[in-house]
Amino acid sequence: MSSSALPARIGAIAILGSCVLFCCLGASVKCQPNNRVDGGAVGPGDVVPEGVAKASNAFGLSLYRAYSNASATGNLFFSPWSLSRVLAMVLLGARNETAAELSRALAVDRFEDSAVALAAQSELARHLLTSSSELASTSIALTRAGDPVSAEYRANLDQYLDDGGVMEVDFSRSEDLLSRVNGEVSRLTGGRIQDALRRSPDPLSKLLLLNAVHFKGVWEKAFNPNDSFDGLFRGATRNTPVRMMSGKGKFPLAYEGDAYVLELPYTGESSLVLALPRRRTQKDLRDIEARLEEVLVNARPELRSIEVELPKMTVRSSLDLKEPLKKLGVKALFSERYANLRGMQAEGGLYVEDVHHGAALELDEKGTVASASTVAIIVSRIGTPRFSADRPFVFAIKHRPTGLLLFVGRVTDL
Repeated sequence: MSSSALPARIGAIAILGSCVLFCCLGASVKCQPNNRVDGGAVGPGDVVPEGVAKASNAFGLSLYRAYSNASATGNLFFSPWSLSRVLAMVLLGARNETAAELSRALAVDRFEDSAVALAAQSELARHLLTSSSELASTSIALTRAGDPVSAEYRANLDQYLDDGGVMEVDFSRSEDLLSRVNGEVSRLTGGRIQDALRRSPDPLSKLLLLNAVHFKGVWEKAFNPNDSFDGLFRGATRNTPVRMMSGKGKFPLAYEGDAYVLELPYTGESSLVLALPRRRTQKDLRDIEARLEEVLVNARPELRSIEVELPKMTVRSSLDLKEPLKKLGVKALFSERYANLRGMQAEGGLYVEDVHHGAALELDEKGTVASASTVAIIVSRIGTPRFSADRPFVFAIKHRPTGLLLFVGRVTDL
């Protein structure tokens, strides 16, 4: 096999610690189709964090629908932001139709070119990291030693991935590679991300693009463990005994058509947003999934005195993104014949073999990274609305100032 045809894989890993979500996404590219995208161009001075957040949200919710349309049941959890960061690094080296397809899917086709898109993402990343103590993130590009990417591509990555940058590695030395990469990620995140890369890349890889996100959310109003009780989660396919947390107070609550939207703030600038259909049918959950932006991003909840019940839980999700991305129109990127990644290497021959993403969440009385419960509003005997998380629901972790969805998902069974 010639060096120009060697695979570069996109991989994703997620690790969970107590009250901590660690999500790491990597992209592997088998390399072979231009940065510039036509139409309503947005230049470097025109982009604000909120605009980048909207693009990431649009991509993430489209990807959610692609999975949801393929399967109406099953838990789902991923980070649109982490995926957007890695795929923007791929976009930076894409050309012609490959770039156009990926730009449209990422909702960055209004950007002047892919370098502007990645620069805007980097600006938002710096904003998030400097304003949010609960969030840690880093991006690293691993290139094959002795077979480097183009000088222009490397220079752009060095400029826009100022937290991690580019590392030359020997993909055949798996143990040394894991130790080196994980040590560097740990250093860059102050020790909060220990095992970003948990499995060795293919020895024939040419390039691996990695983004790691760590979120530790502490409830603004913690649940008292003494108030927890044994309950039942009525899932799509089974009923499961669970330990339910319980608390009373004033929380943001909205009514969006047939959905109830509850916002549980963390200390800092992020919140857990829960959207629950009024009825317990699968159709009602699907109705919510048809208007995700309305319930997860645009809802304007108001403070109300309520009782909240959520299950203690852990949910993990491992996703292969190749087919869902194809459904979003990203096709040339995965074709050995048609992919154009000449921005990475002028001689071409590179294409993306697959994209993998993994994420995990844990919810307890102290806090979480994302929530896994369904919420139902019931009026108690004393007239206080009660949010009882006992059936399937849609949720997100949202950065309040920008509206960025750090994580999105659904829980249908426990």
